[in-house]
Amino acid sequence: MGYDFNDYDRATRFTWKALRSMDARQVRAFHDEALSADSHLVTAIILHHLLNPEPTTNPEGQTCYGLWNGQDGMTPPPYRNTVFDSSHTRYLSSARARSFWS
Repeated sequence: MGYDFNDYDRATRFTWKALRSMDARQVRAFHDEALSADSHLVTAIILHHLLNPEPTTNPEGQTCYGLWNGQDGMTPPPYRNTVFDSSHTRYLSSARARSFWS
């Protein structure tokens, strides 16, 4: 089992002349924009893994799995005296077969 780790880098660099002419609100605005973008990115990555249970391959060639889906033959580890079988899934099914976009 592998882990798909991607490093996303965002940086803001100011010269001393720029900082001298900017007030605190402008500097805070750049910082807030970076935090907001990070929050959106983390949310999008988590939702992608939750809504797309297909395994992926990381750059090292190891298979990376999402949630236990009951279709890949892997068994979740025991938890608080509860033993799961290999068909255990963490996805809930709805009453109708409908696409996400319809």
